[in-house]
Amino acid sequence: MPVDELKARMDEGARLQVIDVRRAPEFRAGHVPTAEYVHLGDLEAERDGLDRSRPAVVICGSGYRSSAGASLLERGGFADLYNVVGGTAAWLNAGYPTDQEPS
Repeated sequence: MPVDELKARMDEGARLQVIDVRRAPEFRAGHVPTAEYVHLGDLEAERDGLDRSRPAVVICGSGYRSSAGASLLERGGFADLYNVVGGTAAWLNAGYPTDQEPS
């Protein structure tokens, strides 16, 4: 999913489940608003805590880790699944806002 489509769907109020699979410091430094953090290394073990009934949008820094994360979720039964092309870097390059976590 391109970042423009993600932003448009978020603006429309779509019930997306945005899952950021980067390392914790990367997530804290800035992430897509409403994104939830699940480190890629923990995703397989924690996927049962995610909502399979909602579209899952996986994002990382550039798209590589999120592609792996999307594969893990697909094997876990997620059907409505998207990988963000270009990741958070593309989101930032498009000038879209991010949320930050306190350090």
